[in-house]
Amino acid sequence: MATDKKGFILYADLIHTVEKMPKDKAGELLLTILRYVNDKDPVVDDIVVDLVFEPIKQQLKRDLKKYEVRAERSRNNGKLGGRPKNLEEPRKPSGLKNNLTEPRKPDTVNVTDTDKGKDILKRKQDFRLSISHFIKANPNKYPKQLFVDFEEYWTEHGAKDKKMRFEKQKTFGLSRRLSSWSKTGFNDYTTPNNPSINNQPVN
Repeated sequence: MATDKKGFILYADLIHTVEKMPKDKAGELLLTILRYVNDKDPVVDDIVVDLVFEPIKQQLKRDLKKYEVRAERSRNNGKLGGRPKNLEEPRKPSGLKNNLTEPRKPDTVNVTDTDKGKDILKRKQDFRLSISHFIKANPNKYPKQLFVDFEEYWTEHGAKDKKMRFEKQKTFGLSRRLSSWSKTGFNDYTTPNNPSINNQPVN
């Protein structure tokens, strides 16, 4: 191991092999690894430990070469004065190519007609849910059919419309709109000539 290197990498997937070894062999393997990285030149007599240790040793050698390359690069950069003094134009890190000078533009997402349909369906369900909450908070205030017609009217939209009728309003207060709806000429819910509708219970 390099004289100024105080650690090494032991990869987590080694556990799959070590778990299959007897505990005394696993302990011997760990001791062999520690002796190797401390330049003790261990001699492995056990064939099982030797077979497991060999690929670990080769990986440790590869990691050491990578470390030495990085260390040499750092030493050369230090000789050149280290970090450039002009912070507005920093030196590009070695090993990185095609550094972006401007942030990337976000990818464009195309919304299909099917997506729009799903979106409108979700908003329509939310509108129906708000009506349901109103009914629970105000039981028997209006006949059930009024809510049905109210929803059908205000959630109407054309095939190419992105918004439903209620979404095209500047403001839309559900309670106030329902009150106005029950009094307008859209449907004759409140006339005494229609007692069966007026007395229809709301579920």
